[in-house]
Amino acid sequence: MDWTKAKTILIIALIAANVFLLGNIAWISVKESRAAEVSESETLAFLASRNVYLETELPERAGKLPTLEVRYENLDPRVVRENLQAQQTLSEEALSQEKSLLAAAEAFGESCGFSSENMELEQVVADGNGFLITYKNVIDGIPIEKSYLQYRISDHRIQSVDCYWLDAVHYGETRHSITSPLQALLEFVSYHDQDGAVHVKAMELVYWLDDSSVTQDTAVLDTAFPAWKITFNNNEVEYIFAYEELGE
Repeated sequence: MDWTKAKTILIIALIAANVFLLGNIAWISVKESRAAEVSESETLAFLASRNVYLETELPERAGKLPTLEVRYENLDPRVVRENLQAQQTLSEEALSQEKSLLAAAEAFGESCGFSSENMELEQVVADGNGFLITYKNVIDGIPIEKSYLQYRISDHRIQSVDCYWLDAVHYGETRHSITSPLQALLEFVSYHDQDGAVHVKAMELVYWLDDSSVTQDTAVLDTAFPAWKITFNNNEVEYIFAYEELGE
């Protein structure tokens, strides 16, 4: 038997088989991509038929996420009051530089015993004759909703501090599948009852704690769940529970 010729035939056959398999994989991928496009366009058409219009890009779908155990963090009112009285006034130069405003706010927080590695600047807004500095709470790129630290500066001083902080303690042991943004929009429209058009302005995945029946005085630890935050019309907000099934 001519082994050289047999090996050549075998190599050619393997190459042909690989080309065939790669072609099939590519075709399946194209079909799935087209199916996703059809699904998205059909969903958006259905939403429009219900007078709901998406005016932002859809976020990417997440994989699996755990719950998040959080602890309520309070600033001691006495300590805050003492530091407000003891603080030094801010110069005109400091008031004209955002960097100096942020340094003053962060130093004040530290003097009150507050610090968090998850604290991120959200915005600095000129407010009347002063400024409003707001920090948000973000863990691994996902905001912890309704958790914030806010400083009001006017008359060359920090005048007040408003803090509602949920300190991340640890993740839950099990990770669960997250619904797609389209599924969340369909759920949103299924029970959202409002006259007139609904214009969805923004959509993001957050950790959300339903605190409607809980206060910082009645609980120390609680569990935050992944949720889709949907902002619509005049900054109205709806939260859609993001787990597909807790059994997954």
